[in-house]
Amino acid sequence: MSGYLRLEVMTMEGKVFSSSVQELQFPSAHQGYYGILPDHTPVLTPLGDGHITCLLNGKKTTFAISGGFAEIGPNNTTILARECKTIDV
Repeated sequence: MSGYLRLEVMTMEGKVFSSSVQELQFPSAHQGYYGILPDHTPVLTPLGDGHITCLLNGKKTTFAISGGFAEIGPNNTTILARECKTIDV
């Protein structure tokens, strides 16, 4: 396990967030919340409405999102949200 994964959060207006993080949680449209760590199995899933929370060096960053899709790879995750608002950085 590498310890970090690359997270990119985007909307139609452009990139909202891009950084390496240690862990990530986001709402799925069908499965509750996904918890993602480095070396995760690849998944493509629709997003629900809720909060993205990521952790880097003990600091949490939170975004409110409204729908979209998440593409998860072993060392990167891309969130394509319809709407995204930064709550805490």
